[in-house]
Amino acid sequence: MPYVNGLLMAILRPALTPVQVGTRYPADLVARLPYLVARNAPGGEAVDPRFDTVRAVVQADAYAATASASHDLASDAMDALVAAWRDAHVYDQGHISRVEVLSLPAELAFPDAPSGLVRFTASYLLTVRP
Repeated sequence: MPYVNGLLMAILRPALTPVQVGTRYPADLVARLPYLVARNAPGGEAVDPRFDTVRAVVQADAYAATASASHDLASDAMDALVAAWRDAHVYDQGHISRVEVLSLPAELAFPDAPSGLVRFTASYLLTVRP
């Protein structure tokens, strides 16, 4: 079965350089801005276990100091995922054979956010093969 988080890092880290990209939220998030958290979320399924094909729900949260910077980072992440699919790029962790946008990047405010921290979030359904 493909390691979806590893595939996400293989695609997004080089595409978004110099932005830091991870699968977890660092304790010092504000000090690392801009920052993208992209990870395999609950809700995926095995499409065809014979061929290790999975459909993975992916959540991408873009953090930056301003709404426009956060939006741009979220959009750039979406563009990178679509480009990896469109170009049929194969990575050591697998490849994307389909991208479905479940929710476009949108600002998601949270009440206890520190000053100067804006989050845009988006969700995707990726079909991934080894």
